[in-house]
Amino acid sequence: MKFSEIIIQEGKKITPNFSLDANNLRKNYQTVYEGFKNSFICPLECPKKGFLHVGGVGVGKTILMRIFQRIMRNTERRFKWLSAYELKDLLETEGVAWVKKHYGRDLKQDLYIDDIGVTSSDYMKYGNTTNILAELLLERYDLFISEGYLTHLSTNLPPRHNDAKVPTLEKILTARVMDRVREMCQIITFEGGSLRK
Repeated sequence: MKFSEIIIQEGKKITPNFSLDANNLRKNYQTVYEGFKNSFICPLECPKKGFLHVGGVGVGKTILMRIFQRIMRNTERRFKWLSAYELKDLLETEGVAWVKKHYGRDLKQDLYIDDIGVTSSDYMKYGNTTNILAELLLERYDLFISEGYLTHLSTNLPPRHNDAKVPTLEKILTARVMDRVREMCQIITFEGGSLRK
């Protein structure tokens, strides 16, 4: 069975209408596959970077990573899943130190953070504000540099924009963190409208 057929088979288990032919999903799947394929051929050879999926709502960013999470679950490149909403809940129940420890320096595994920018990444306690997403990505950057662990991200926000009024990833994370994200992640742009029917 061709790998593209495996992708379609796994996609249909998640949503019956899944197709690689919509918008530019086939091109983006190919890019992600190229990044992961060494894990299938030779598990000792790792992808060089994670992925930053950028695009509108419903264009296939999340489902593509859900498919790869299923396929990669028994390889060295398996990754843990964390949504921006879960991150916010964990902050409220467990706190900043716990999140940084369990998803940052102590998570000796690749990580995918879905939908960054849909909720505020600022956490306030006792009058002090922490941008937990920025802090967490700095932890992941250290793991990337020192041990090669990858971080994958998805967002509806553009990385940058000339109009100061437009919300961007760089405004949420700061230029310092975004510079490290560019080193850690290959940016893949998903174009077109929602594929949901």
